Amino acid sequence: MRIVWSVLGVASVTVLLSGCLPPQPALAPTAEPTSTPIFASDEEALAAAEAAYGAYVKAVDVALSTLDSADVGRVSQGQALSTVENSVTSYRAEGKRLTGTSKIDMTVLTRSSSSDAPLGPQIYSCLDITGTDVVDSNGRSVVPAARRLRVPVVVDTIVRSTDQSLIVENVEIWGGNDFCV
Repeated sequence: MRIVWSVLGVASVTVLLSGCLPPQPALAPTAEPTSTPIFASDEEALAAAEAAYGAYVKAVDVALSTLDSADVGRVSQGQALSTVENSVTSYRAEGKRLTGTSKIDMTVLTRSSSSDAPLGPQIYSCLDITGTDVVDSNGRSVVPAARRLRVPVVVDTIVRSTDQSLIVENVEIWGGNDFCV
């Protein structure tokens, strides 16, 4: 079930800012940069992280519905990629697949990237999985009726060295106070 929640903690492209905001972490003081920062502003860093996470969520939805994770490797690496690959393998073995699409409901920048590549921005996000289901080979839902429909996650990105674009490195369900309620 942990794999299902981890993967369902990753969703699709629509970003709607809502009134609920997660706790605002204090940005750690940084040393004087030795090179030019990747993003000119926090707004630019947030937009790039939202776009990277949106592409990842869309690729995950496709991977879990088609049981083919090939496209996920173009938008992620590390834990984010291996979680999806493991989930696809598990879904295939158990005769399950995802239906519908997820939405990114809200994002907040928690860490802007610095000149210390490959570390990219980190965001809090609410993943809305209301429009999804996991079904068995007969098309019957296998998710609990009382599942959480908005999942708080923390998304870490890294900067791809080849073109300075962001990809997702890690997605974890937020363990603190639920900022998506």
